[in-house]
Amino acid sequence: METIIDKSKSVFKKFEIKFGYSYIYVYTESQAYKEVIEYLDNNCIYYSEIISVEYSKKDLDNADYLQLWPKFESLNPYEGEWNMYFDEYAPSCGFYTKQHSNLMIRKKEIVNKDIIRSYEGEILVSTKLKNIMEDENLSGVMFRPVFTKQEAEPVAYQLVIENKLSNIHPSTQLTDAIKYKQNEFQSYTVDDDSILYYSKNTFLRGKDFNTTLEYFGDGVYPRPFVIVSQRVRELLLKNKIKGLKFFPIYLVE
Repeated sequence: METIIDKSKSVFKKFEIKFGYSYIYVYTESQAYKEVIEYLDNNCIYYSEIISVEYSKKDLDNADYLQLWPKFESLNPYEGEWNMYFDEYAPSCGFYTKQHSNLMIRKKEIVNKDIIRSYEGEILVSTKLKNIMEDENLSGVMFRPVFTKQEAEPVAYQLVIENKLSNIHPSTQLTDAIKYKQNEFQSYTVDDDSILYYSKNTFLRGKDFNTTLEYFGDGVYPRPFVIVSQRVRELLLKNKIKGLKFFPIYLVE
């Protein structure tokens, strides 16, 4: 069983309530949420909740900047050594952030895809998408070739983004994931119900491609989020690039 109750707001939080083999998706702004929880509690029915945030098309269309996230991810490293392509942030810290050589992937990872997230957390694009971006003269992005062992020509290109934004606004809910030597290096996680906020002044120096100042993730490859302009989103939609998620950035004074 799957039930969806219509939302009343453009930005809203949604609970996935699982009990037995049934799922109910209930928006927290609705009276139905309280009624469902009350019914399950009163009848001693065990359930679990997963909270998430959804955005309307209007929210996505009206955002000046958005977080870009590939849906497809490579789950298998091409090489088993952590330092194959990256050096550690600091000696013996265990976090690999400083790239020293070109990435390698299995060709099947990118075949029939225009954009993926590599095992190391980097965003890779097809030659087709690279050409589209270059023809549009998008600012803030360069391309680094990605190879396989068998082929001398690149099979994909890594996005290289050097424009770092200032700190995320304190209104954003961040959870500590990594703290190294009294904040010499710090990484965060964000919950599914978190919304990214920035000060309006942050984007006075914004480009088409940007990254957060903060790192995210609790593994050996913490990475910043990629923040793009609405121009980038419109270009990708126009060219029917699949395998992407966008999350609007909310600006505050």
